[in-house]
Amino acid sequence: MKPFSEPGKISETILMLDAYGWRTSKTTSSYVILGEKIALIEPAHRSSAEKIVEGLKNFNVDLDKVFYILVSHRHFDHSAGAPPLLKYLPNAVIGAHLYTIENFKNPEKLNRASQQMYGDYAEPIEPVRDEEKLRVLKEGEILELGNGLEIEVVYTPGHTSDHYAFYERKNKFMFTGDAVGIFGYRSLSVIPTTFPPSFKYKKYMESLEKMLNYDLEIVSFAHFGGVIGKDVNEVISLAIETLEDWKSIAENVWETSKDISDLAKKLSEKYQEKLEVFPKQVRGFIFQILATGLANSLFQRK
Repeated sequence: MKPFSEPGKISETILMLDAYGWRTSKTTSSYVILGEKIALIEPAHRSSAEKIVEGLKNFNVDLDKVFYILVSHRHFDHSAGAPPLLKYLPNAVIGAHLYTIENFKNPEKLNRASQQMYGDYAEPIEPVRDEEKLRVLKEGEILELGNGLEIEVVYTPGHTSDHYAFYERKNKFMFTGDAVGIFGYRSLSVIPTTFPPSFKYKKYMESLEKMLNYDLEIVSFAHFGGVIGKDVNEVISLAIETLEDWKSIAENVWETSKDISDLAKKLSEKYQEKLEVFPKQVRGFIFQILATGLANSLFQRK
């Protein structure tokens, strides 16, 4: 498998954009499926909207032909760009899980929680008042884009209960959102997205195994880029191996100290350099958060 990390065409009908998530280049990627109807997958942060529109224009994408803004899940770094994008994409609707759609109607609770956890990095989600711009997607639903392009909605809970991946059949392309992890395109590594309060170990593992059943030639990540080739299933297998290793590390720590900070330290010692797409200042606190979500799920902490 070959990694890709540069904005531009991955295939004749798939375009990757740099959404400048976390206010940094090559941290969050958005994807464009170029059918008769165009789908934009993953609108990222609120501040990403202008960067995404700039990218669409740079690659001569007709903004009037964008019919779908597809959101993997409710977290602000994946969804907050959708409401401001509606101002630039007049024919688009936001498509997502029911829980994500409900959050667009009333994001106040999630905005408060994001602010508490991420401070200045949290970008609030704007409410969407026009419900005709919101479309609830269901597991297995097929979005027809024309020119033989079809996007299948794939339910992949574990990171959150409302998480969808999106599979484009013609290109054998799977956009994994946060369901597989945070990709390191330099080190070919995958960091599990064990963020609290929603992470569930068993469901996350089941979603990884589910994606292995698809015929894949392109596997892409929200954070950041992806891999292409006949053997791309290997990156999902690697995610499974890494998650199992995290479970083992957590169990060893819990036998002795039962301390989240000790778990965060152990995970960071082994994996911090592989969390390469996030700015160093984010890496400094993110392992404490990841350790919390992992321990909460494995040891039924409240």
